[in-house]
Amino acid sequence: YGMASVKWLHSVEVVGEEFNGYQQTAYAVRQRSEEAGRPLTWIEPRALLVPPGSPDFMSRRRFLQAGPQRLEGRAWSGRGRVTGVEVTTDDGQTWTPAEVEPATGRWAWHRWTVEWSAQPGHHVLSARATDDSGAQQPDEAPWNRGGFRNNLPQRVEVLVLEG
Repeated sequence: YGMASVKWLHSVEVVGEEFNGYQQTAYAVRQRSEEAGRPLTWIEPRALLVPPGSPDFMSRRRFLQAGPQRLEGRAWSGRGRVTGVEVTTDDGQTWTPAEVEPATGRWAWHRWTVEWSAQPGHHVLSARATDDSGAQQPDEAPWNRGGFRNNLPQRVEVLVLEG
C-alpha cells in the first residue's frame, strides 16, 4: 500500500511463497473487530479538503469571514473512477454533494468543489469520496481498518467570524 510512506522503502525482496507479514493482516477492512477482514489490496476512495481561511498556528483551527465560500479539494481511488464526493460542515450531521470534475487520467486525482454559505460559529468540515465500484470512504472507524486510520476523512475545524 505505502502510498503515503514510499520514502521508507529501501529494498525489495522477491520470495517464492505468499508473504504474510504485519501489513497483510493488520491492514484489513472489517465489519466487526473480531473478524479477520478483507486485506487492503487497492487504494480505497479518499477525499481531501483544502482547508479554507487563515490558520491559527497553535490550534490548527481555521478562521474565515461569514458569507459565501467555495470549498474545494481532491479525491482519488485505486479501485476505479471517483463518482461522488460529499462534504459536511457540521461534523458529519449532514452531507452535501460536491461537483466532481473528470480526472485527467485513469489514476489521476479528481478536483471537487462545493459552495458553502458560512454562518458565524464553530464548524467541523470533512469530505468523503465514493467510486464506481461502490466503495465509499468511511465516516468513522474505531476498529474496521485494524491499525490503518489514514483513510478516515480529515477533520478541519473552522471558526466563522461575523462579517
